Amino acid sequence: MSKILIALGGNALLSSKDRRDFKTQVEHAYVALNSLSEVIHREDVVITHGNGPQVGDILVRNQDQDGMPPGMPLHACGAMSQGLIGEIILEAYERVKREKGLSKDISVIVTRTVVNSEDPGFKDPSKPVGEFFREQEAKKYETEKGCPFPLSCGYTGEEGYRK
Repeated sequence: MSKILIALGGNALLSSKDRRDFKTQVEHAYVALNSLSEVIHREDVVITHGNGPQVGDILVRNQDQDGMPPGMPLHACGAMSQGLIGEIILEAYERVKREKGLSKDISVIVTRTVVNSEDPGFKDPSKPVGEFFREQEAKKYETEKGCPFPLSCGYTGEEGYRK
């Protein structure tokens, strides 16, 4: 039996045109896992995933909750998105498993990556996280929230967050 690594990008579960809800992401995961069911049946499979849209949505939810507990740092939002996506994949897999008669169970693992705070990528970030805002929306958000757009509201320099 081979060992197969399958990588799903965050946009495989949620594109910019989709309704940004749990059900939509489960449906996209179902389509992906259904098409991979024969491989899953025959091989040992590890599925990894991106999380840009999901972690971006968590960040926006963090910042838009006036009067609620303070927002979480990006690394904590990343862990939240890993758990969320794990649940999405579990939900979709259980359906595929029932329909296709698969016998394999799956597990969800949350991981952490440590990045050097001196990495030059911090000076000129190139990978977007979350949704895009028009300039007027971003300026309104900054004015209403009183903080630089988009990631600094509610963060207090906790370990893992770089100002």
